[in-house]
Amino acid sequence: KSMLARRLPSILPPLGPQEQVESAVIHSVAGYDVSSIAAGVRPFRSPHHSATVPSLVGGGNPLRPGEASLAHNGVLFLDELGEFSSAALQGLRQPMEEGEVTVDNLTYPVPQPFVVIATQNPTGAKGTQMLPDSQLDRFMIRLSVGYPDPAAEAEMIRRKQQGLGLDQVQQITSREELLGIRREADQVYIKDSLIDYIVKLCTVTRNDQRILQGASPRAALSLTALAKATAWIQGRDFVLPSDIRFVFAEAIQHRLIWAQDNQSFRKQRAVVEELFASVRAPEMR
Repeated sequence: KSMLARRLPSILPPLGPQEQVESAVIHSVAGYDVSSIAAGVRPFRSPHHSATVPSLVGGGNPLRPGEASLAHNGVLFLDELGEFSSAALQGLRQPMEEGEVTVDNLTYPVPQPFVVIATQNPTGAKGTQMLPDSQLDRFMIRLSVGYPDPAAEAEMIRRKQQGLGLDQVQQITSREELLGIRREADQVYIKDSLIDYIVKLCTVTRNDQRILQGASPRAALSLTALAKATAWIQGRDFVLPSDIRFVFAEAIQHRLIWAQDNQSFRKQRAVVEELFASVRAPEMR
């Protein structure tokens, strides 16, 4: 998972002239070398788990930009999320949710797109910090990588022997295209009956004894956005119930607070699937 995340900048386009200027200014103020930025390489910020709130969002004396700003035009990567302090993770709530940071009572916008990727092992987390529930709710989606199937694993080994690693991955879009895609996905139409369907799906998680705290209103907003994005990927300008089903578990499961006897991933996934099946999808005409 960490290796895949670290290769993300390789499929992003090189920095454009204006982006180079923006990123170079931020890195210069922080006292960092800008040679890689001048070469068009997008920032990939991977702070150590001992990072403090000022080092992540900015602050100090003299005032310095934090990792959230240094990742402008690139990626902020938090490896082994549970090893960061709760205070540091709480400090990222504002830039992740509101797209801005407040330093010394002054608020500054975080340039878009602002991309945060975090990894965490599903087991062996003893002694690490638990991510606050309010922070988990700000991650739109959680994906479990799992194991590759035998054919894919064999192909991975063959490509490694041929020197065809992830370094060969090529960029597939530009910043302007990505922002355009986001605008188009936002314009995808969703019927009122499907909005009611999403609300019912979130409500059913709030009335189950196996779940201590159900899906929040923010979860409903994220589920709606993901369904619209799924419809766009499928080449449609309208949402179908199948789009909601496709993203429901990955968008909802990590946001729920579970009872003690439902702590395993598999048990949680079974409950989420059961709850989804309990709500009838509206008929589309």
